[in-house]
Amino acid sequence: MKLGDSLQKDHIFLDISLPDKPAVLRFAAEAFARSGIAADADALLEGLQARESVMSTGIGNGLGIPHAFSSGVHAQDVLLIRLARPIPFAAIDHKPVDLVLALAAPASDTSLHLQMLARISRIFRDSDAVRAIRSAETPETLLSTVRQAEDRIGAH
Repeated sequence: MKLGDSLQKDHIFLDISLPDKPAVLRFAAEAFARSGIAADADALLEGLQARESVMSTGIGNGLGIPHAFSSGVHAQDVLLIRLARPIPFAAIDHKPVDLVLALAAPASDTSLHLQMLARISRIFRDSDAVRAIRSAETPETLLSTVRQAEDRIGAH
């Protein structure tokens, strides 16, 4: 499954003001719960926090990919948060994060989850795609950019 097929316009949040990583994780957990993907925002938040405590999901180049498996998640889902201001995220390059792709998946769905993480990584190594995502004015434009990047780099 492609990121562009999984990411929905109503799961793209542009220029959101959040002060720190804990606020980002809470925002993501609550968004997944509001959409019905997660039965319990607090349980998903605990999973996201537990994953971050093992190792930061800040992969560099201003990108964070917080993710968690949870028995309270009904289906794999992804959301994108473009922050109004970069925040510290304990990224591997020690730079702040301004793009967050959060993933939630059922506890039984690890292989699809890992495939999605690999696709995200490939897309975000494309500097043209990252620039376009950072400058997209609407969720529709951003989603179109992601789909074009996937087609260009062959992220199937």
